[in-house]
Amino acid sequence: MAGIKEVKIINERNNEKAKNNENERTNESNERKGNNERKGKRKFKVNMGKIKEFKEMNACNFPGFYVNVGNPHFIMKWNDVEIVNVKEIGKAIRYCNQFKNGTNAHFIQKIKNNEYKIRSYERGVEDETLACGTGICSSAYAMFKKFNERKFLFHARGGDVKIDINENEEIFMTGDASYIFEGNIEI
Repeated sequence: MAGIKEVKIINERNNEKAKNNENERTNESNERKGNNERKGKRKFKVNMGKIKEFKEMNACNFPGFYVNVGNPHFIMKWNDVEIVNVKEIGKAIRYCNQFKNGTNAHFIQKIKNNEYKIRSYERGVEDETLACGTGICSSAYAMFKKFNERKFLFHARGGDVKIDINENEEIFMTGDASYIFEGNIEI
């Protein structure tokens, strides 16, 4: 029962914010409808649209890149993402006062040209997730701006994702789609 009350409180808190962002989400979804294609039985290529904002900056003394794809992301390069305390550092970045509504935090490691490992801390989840599609797109865009690369392979804990950035700076994400969970909650 305590969990249900907690969900209700969170929903009430986020309800006004959701109403304010409804038009933005609808417009963003409409922008992404074109140029999507099925690449196999479980593989899809999705047009993720264009970046809304990009800047190289420091956040809470961590150098990185701020990228907004409709939701905010802060990307940091690391020599070894396996040793990063994603929850601790991700939480510090997420709540850094430079980000009015918080941000997602991503830790990337270059393996070789155009190939990266990524770990992600997502706001709302408030912990590490296995993958974040918009975070991978944001990370690819940051590396595109830094090194002028246009094709990427990212290895997330939840699977591999390919990113292509075309001449108009539209981002295309290709990866497997898998049915992973179904659940019901009674409120």
